[in-house]
Amino acid sequence: MTDIGLQNLFSSDYSTVEYAENFKIIGPVTLPIKVKDKKSTMKVHLFSTKSENYLACVIGDINGSEKVPVRISSACVFGFILKSLLCDCLDQYEESIQFMLSAGSGLLIYCLDQHGKGIGLEAHFLVYAEGQRQKKGLFSEIYKGLGLKADYRSYEDVFNIIKYFKTEKAFHKISMLTESPDKIQFFLKKCVSINLDIEFKNFTTIETVENSSELTEKIEMGYT
Repeated sequence: MTDIGLQNLFSSDYSTVEYAENFKIIGPVTLPIKVKDKKSTMKVHLFSTKSENYLACVIGDINGSEKVPVRISSACVFGFILKSLLCDCLDQYEESIQFMLSAGSGLLIYCLDQHGKGIGLEAHFLVYAEGQRQKKGLFSEIYKGLGLKADYRSYEDVFNIIKYFKTEKAFHKISMLTESPDKIQFFLKKCVSINLDIEFKNFTTIETVENSSELTEKIEMGYT
């Protein structure tokens, strides 16, 4: 049964809803947060396209900032929700927030529909389940065995979100926290087109017994 109220929810005009390029943008929502022992607030917008959703989380004041720290996080139910030790997703999120708090500002973009390098939630679960059943330690082996590409993600939407905030907040340089060679190559090329200077910052993830397979594989894939 269709809920008429929900169906017609966006038929009215709201000051918290705008449309830009191919996005419906809702927000901001101000949230108190705590990472490790540090408390702060972030202002969050939901950016929606016809196929994907993103959270754009702003910490501090990025308006006219000399250099804005930026982190792009792909969804991972294992790391972010279940706090699994098998991946470094949560560690990188917390390190990113701490870096932004120390810098006084930052922009974190959370890609809600890019589980498992863009394969989706169900396939992400299957990769874990089959990998453990077959006792395969490397995700590249599991992906290949299931007939999957190594990475399905596109960063075009993310770039357009950064472009939106650059226009709105008039900053001219970002420091992107990433070790991904694909992200580095993509954003080096795209940022030139909007006169946005970019530099890259590595993480200080500590290798453990639980995450050693993933970290080893990242190095083999060219992560710095």
